[in-house]
Amino acid sequence: MKFKGVQVSAFLDHRHGGDVLNMTRSSMDQYGTHAETAIRGQTRTFGKDMQCYNKTCDVLNGPTVEPGKGTAVVIGEGWYSGGALGSGQGATGGPITTRLEDATNTRLREVSVGYTFKDAWVQKIGGMPAMDVKLAGRNLALWTNYSGLDPETNLGAAQNANRGIDWFNTPLTRGWVVTVALHH
Repeated sequence: MKFKGVQVSAFLDHRHGGDVLNMTRSSMDQYGTHAETAIRGQTRTFGKDMQCYNKTCDVLNGPTVEPGKGTAVVIGEGWYSGGALGSGQGATGGPITTRLEDATNTRLREVSVGYTFKDAWVQKIGGMPAMDVKLAGRNLALWTNYSGLDPETNLGAAQNANRGIDWFNTPLTRGWVVTVALHH
């Protein structure tokens, strides 16, 4: 959009579907530092009364079969760290489906505001008849149900081989850019 020399633009990006393997949450479960591990020492019933964090629930709140269906148990530290998931590897082992999350997200990728100066002072300073000045902000907002920091995380950096694996990765950064261009 352009109005009397002012230019405004925005880039809103929506990605629907896909999965992220949230190994950050899994590791934090194993170390007892994720919020969902606060239920240690509390009684829970499989398939019935598990708390959810940011729409993500672990395996207590799902379909259950005998034996144990409907049985109340005390959730101890071993549930997260000692292999209660059946693998002997703690929270980072066991069924991978307990750590897969929906990667659907909407991101405000960029917003920019610019102005074109065509005054005599531009000719005096730069020797050109016009100058554009633009301020742009990138990755300003993210809307997602993903419980980690960023569903677009990439364990392999520039490699696509590990895309969709979150294991203490750095999220996309927010940044500001100022651009000055002289026209002749």
